[in-house]
Amino acid sequence: MSRTPATVDSPSKAASTAETKTPALPPAEREGKLFANRLIAYVSNRKGRFLKDGDNVFVLVDGREIPLSGNSVAFDALLAKTCDISTVSQQGRIAKQRFLIHAYEAAAKTHVRKFSALSEDQRALYVPVTDGSLLQVSQETIANSPNGTNAEALWIRHPRSKPFSYLPADPQRGLTLFETLLVDSLACKHEHMRWFVAMHEGLFPFVRDLCKSQFIVVHQGSTQQGKTSGAQRFTVLHGLGEVTGDASIAALASEGDVGLLVLDNKEQENMSKELTEYCLFLSTGAGRKRSSSDGSQVRSSEAYRPVGVITSIEGVGIKSELRARMVEVEFAVSGQKVGREEIEKRIGEERDVILSSLMQVLRKFFEIRREQRKTPNPFNGNHSAHFTTLCDLLRAYAVVAGTTEEWAEGMIGDWDRTIRGCEDSQEETSPLEYPIRQLLDQSGPTSNFEFRSFPGLEHRNRAGTLYVIPGVDVLLHKLRSQPALHSVLPTIAQGFGRRLKSERFRAFEVVREEDAPQFREHLKRRAALRPFGIFIPDDSRDEK
Repeated sequence: MSRTPATVDSPSKAASTAETKTPALPPAEREGKLFANRLIAYVSNRKGRFLKDGDNVFVLVDGREIPLSGNSVAFDALLAKTCDISTVSQQGRIAKQRFLIHAYEAAAKTHVRKFSALSEDQRALYVPVTDGSLLQVSQETIANSPNGTNAEALWIRHPRSKPFSYLPADPQRGLTLFETLLVDSLACKHEHMRWFVAMHEGLFPFVRDLCKSQFIVVHQGSTQQGKTSGAQRFTVLHGLGEVTGDASIAALASEGDVGLLVLDNKEQENMSKELTEYCLFLSTGAGRKRSSSDGSQVRSSEAYRPVGVITSIEGVGIKSELRARMVEVEFAVSGQKVGREEIEKRIGEERDVILSSLMQVLRKFFEIRREQRKTPNPFNGNHSAHFTTLCDLLRAYAVVAGTTEEWAEGMIGDWDRTIRGCEDSQEETSPLEYPIRQLLDQSGPTSNFEFRSFPGLEHRNRAGTLYVIPGVDVLLHKLRSQPALHSVLPTIAQGFGRRLKSERFRAFEVVREEDAPQFREHLKRRAALRPFGIFIPDDSRDEK
């Protein structure tokens, strides 16, 4: 009896059968997928974009940036609006996860920046303008470029949503306004340093990506000497508003690269460990990490950072690694003060004209930069590229403004000599000078700081005041109450006494009985007391 052979399925038929047997999605997953697709369609219909900024992904739709990473109330509102569900539901959570995956993949090739950005080959600059597009500035041309879909895949937004309107016209009027409102009005003690500040705060922010190592410029001078107003004129020019006063490090990190950051009224006493580290980040670009409030997510901060400016009365450099990364520009008003409000208002009114003219300077800059002109280097560290960039910006400015090459090179020589002098001065000046002066100037009967003062005395043919302190341990104890000074102070009085002998102070002199016999009556040792004196000439107070 014959049997019919069993039928054997072919491999292709078996695979097809397996595919048809793929388990169906659970109802919640299926509904979540439908909601995610509805969100994607909503964004697409409104010509929205998915963007990635470091570890953060967000969607730009209807002119709003909606973060998708972490807990985002803005996304919850979008989900409720489009799908009428919330992330409290299982379907809502699934929809958000699927939407986030889609956004991450769609945004993978887009680079998000603020204020401005350079092309990968550093030969073109992109700046956002009022019509939503980008202005592309290169040696060859100044032209409009789409935002996000340009050759560099750059999406750039102004940090305060105040881009300027480019006006292609003769640059002379704009450059004249720049000189009148922003350069000539600076109260720098040395006239040539006005142009140094102008290049650093007016033009360098646009091309800051050229320099991995950047020095921080310090506007230094006594009260009401134009330090803050001088810096704020440039923040107004760039549409950034007021300078930054009291702000936490977390707030500064969250704000990210705004192009130009001015930290106002920072003194040695303000330089906490966190602020010092943040300033080092501004200078070196070293990576910083931050976490969510519960510590569950650790994210790297963006690699880009703004140009740093600090205003200060006495200077902020306690730690040597920070002092070496600063250029102090002395401010001192001479003559009649100019009206701050009137100048800032005029800068705001003429902002489009001025910035449009500066774009032509930047176009020339890209040409001059490629010539690699011989440039001095007044720094011992790694800031030569930053200094050279400022020099090339000034050279480009001279060409566009119709000024001679000799003017620019002479100015650069003055910068070199002045900065070298500041570097030498920083090396000779003790970081303890300001804290000691502050103790003597601000202490009163209830301050628990023991000393006696004797005005109207003379030392080395200079009239002044002698402050007599009972012992070095008294001063050391008072200084160590300031946490910012712990790293630069010895722990024992004997070492501190040797330190006072070797330190160099500009505004005063530490004296003992053997140093100033005329003060023997005030400095004579008595029993266990070993007093010493600090003599402050009257003319040094005028310099403060």
